[in-house]
Amino acid sequence: MWILLYDEELGGLARKIWNKFGLALRSECLSIALEKSTRNMYHYLRSDNFSIITLTTKAIGSAMEIYRLSPKLGSIIDDLIQFYRSEWQIIKEQAR
Repeated sequence: MWILLYDEELGGLARKIWNKFGLALRSECLSIALEKSTRNMYHYLRSDNFSIITLTTKAIGSAMEIYRLSPKLGSIIDDLIQFYRSEWQIIKEQAR
């Protein structure tokens, strides 16, 4: 739902649902260790659909702003670095 907040067409509806049900962003959504069990934001960053990747990138950036004063920001940044390093490794292997 957090990711849909950044969609041009569905953002307004997503915001209404988010507010109506009092949803909250949990830091676990940004943990690479939980990607497979919770299908969190990293799951969507691995999508083949460029639009989904774009929305997810915006959502992660916004989430990082929310956690900017939290001690959890360091682990979020570390997880992002780990994610992109693993993606570069996949690209290097495919280029061979």
